[in-house]
Amino acid sequence: MNSDAIILQSLETALSAVANGLDVAYVNTRLIPSKAPIHLEAHILPASATGTSIGDGHVRKTGTFQVTVVGNAGEGMSEINAVVATIENAFQRGRTVFADETARVMIDEPVSPGPQIPDGPKVRLPLSISYLADFYNN
Repeated sequence: MNSDAIILQSLETALSAVANGLDVAYVNTRLIPSKAPIHLEAHILPASATGTSIGDGHVRKTGTFQVTVVGNAGEGMSEINAVVATIENAFQRGRTVFADETARVMIDEPVSPGPQIPDGPKVRLPLSISYLADFYNN
C-alpha cells in the first residue's frame, strides 16, 4: 500500500469509529443520504512531502483531512455541534491514528471548524483536521 493510501485509510478508519451510525461519504464514494438529519462528508487535501533526513530514510507528509458535517437548515445547531464535539474529541492534537515499524500518522493541530455554509435546505460545517505522517525506509 502506498503512503497516501495509508494516510487516507488511517483517517477514514478513525472517522468511522466515531461516526456513531451517521452516513459518511468517504473519499471518492457516492452517498445517497438516508433520511437521517445529519451526515458526514470526508475529503483529503494533501499538502507537502519533505525529506527530513540525509538520504532517503525518512519522508514526512502533511495535509488536511476535511470532514464536513451536513445537517438540515433552520433546525438550530445543537445536533450539529454535538457531532462536532465528538469529532474534535476523537481527533485531538497529538493523537496517533496509525503506527507500525514503517509509518506513523498523527493529528498535528486541534480540529479547526470553518464557517457555516448555507446550501439550500442544508447547512454545512467543515472541520479541518491537520495531519502529519512519517514514513521510514528500514
